[in-house]
Amino acid sequence: MACASRKCPQWLFLGLSLVALSGVPADSSALHESSHGGSWQRGHLRVDGQHNMMEKEEDTLRISGGKEKKENPLVGIIFGLVLWCLVPVCLWNNERIAIKQYKMQFKAERWAIHIDEPEREPIKDMDGRIVYVSGVSKVDETLADAKFPQVKSEGKIKLRRHFQMYQWVEKSKEEGSDDNKRTVYYWEQQWSDHKEECPHDDSGEHQNPPMPLPSSQRQKQGYRASSDAMAGSGEDCAQAAHEKVCVGSYYLGELVIRELQQWKPKNDVTAEMLQENKGAIKGEAILKADWWYFGGEGGEKIGDVRVQFEELLPGPISLVGVLTETKTGWTFAPVKRPDAAGTGDNVAYEICGSCCVRVKELHYVAEGGDDEFKTDLEGRPKELTDTEKSAFRRADTAVGVEEYAIEEDFGDLCCVGPFGGVVIKFMHWLGLEEEFLAVRETKMPLDKVMDKEGDEAANRHHMARLGFFLLLVFGSWCIISPVVKLLNYNWMVSLLGGGLISVVIICAACLCTTSAFCCIVSTAWIVHRPFLATLGIATAVSIGVGVYFYVYTEEQKKEGHSSSASASAEAAFLATRHVMNHVFKGS
Repeated sequence: MACASRKCPQWLFLGLSLVALSGVPADSSALHESSHGGSWQRGHLRVDGQHNMMEKEEDTLRISGGKEKKENPLVGIIFGLVLWCLVPVCLWNNERIAIKQYKMQFKAERWAIHIDEPEREPIKDMDGRIVYVSGVSKVDETLADAKFPQVKSEGKIKLRRHFQMYQWVEKSKEEGSDDNKRTVYYWEQQWSDHKEECPHDDSGEHQNPPMPLPSSQRQKQGYRASSDAMAGSGEDCAQAAHEKVCVGSYYLGELVIRELQQWKPKNDVTAEMLQENKGAIKGEAILKADWWYFGGEGGEKIGDVRVQFEELLPGPISLVGVLTETKTGWTFAPVKRPDAAGTGDNVAYEICGSCCVRVKELHYVAEGGDDEFKTDLEGRPKELTDTEKSAFRRADTAVGVEEYAIEEDFGDLCCVGPFGGVVIKFMHWLGLEEEFLAVRETKMPLDKVMDKEGDEAANRHHMARLGFFLLLVFGSWCIISPVVKLLNYNWMVSLLGGGLISVVIICAACLCTTSAFCCIVSTAWIVHRPFLATLGIATAVSIGVGVYFYVYTEEQKKEGHSSSASASAEAAFLATRHVMNHVFKGS
């Protein structure tokens, strides 16, 4: 045989032996069992959580010939390859967004105009410039709930109704192992702010009545994952008009309000306020643990309802964004252009830090000094073009001004075809934003605001890097898992070396994944952080060279062995194959 030559490593014979063993059943009972024709059944079980009753649902899977059902290894391999096509694109764009955020934040910190007196009306020359303002927001409007009109809030930004009904909630779990898995459905009683459906309740014992009233949500879904998780469900809650929510002479539009999180329970609700409602809810409302219960003593039975209210409060606020004028008045828009306006966008900043960049701090004071202020303002960069400023003046608010939609180069998404836009939207939904608008619900100096924003953005990108790295590792595991399972088909194969070879393969896959991760991240940063990027590329190259050197040295060691060792390995392979076939055929 060709494998008997001295240049063929001995571990190859060990691998062939393991593959030969893997083709033999683990015990003779498996062979006898497979010789009988028949069918195998799997059923779904349903468990009633209240009466502890079980009934079997017909869901039969028949496998002809009595053969054991096997998982198709190609499915895992294809899934791993798909991950390796998509995740590097997401990782690359995570670094692209991180670089963009860094540059926008650095520009905002250096060139922001300090508005010392928010009550003073800004001058026209400030339109389209980056500004920093710190003050106290106020609301001049009274809100009323849509379903409980007597519940009102004065001087608040939003009023939300949180309405719940006690319902059956259907859940499921998997029981059994391998091909004996079955789905078990069961029902629990819980409070929910939307109607729960129980599609697998054929008996009809776990169906819920219709909800008499909908709940309301803090804001529309789809902006950001963290906001969506706390928004609730139902219709939009009562909200003050944007022009009524102001910080001095500036109103807070939707772009700012959606960042606010000062939600507090409304504690001045009375039972009399809840008597008038648009859901025909009868009975006296009873307060228990911050909830108002209807139709009972605050018990918990199917169909019971309860309600509570919360308010979004105005208060101290610090803002960094682009000042712009709309039909409604002066407001704030996000920074979108990723240039650093000549500050810190070079290698010198990586070496010396912020000490190498000095920009005069410009203040818009309460009164006086306008001539000097206008002179200094001429040398400041403009964030908005004349066309964009005109578009904002024609708009009611700063939301949805198409002229300010900065075009981006998404050419690096070509490998995901038509799904490139979906990838970007998903990353934005995760909080990896390509615009910058700082909103802090406290009074803070500019440097503290930027430190907080920078730290939070860095944490988001670090978490994304960790998540994408783990996905790459998982993709590598999906690709090599068929080989690993083959090398560990049974305990005998594992003891004869399959387990050790599996460890080597897994370590090699992890090293290759780490090397690819370092290359992608470092290449994205090489223009803006050349020293850090060079370190990452050197790490990736070192891993590749180390793996190659290890394999090469091992091959050289094997070549030094005698041909008798190779012949003995071949003989061991043939003998093992012959003995195992004889044992199992004879049994």
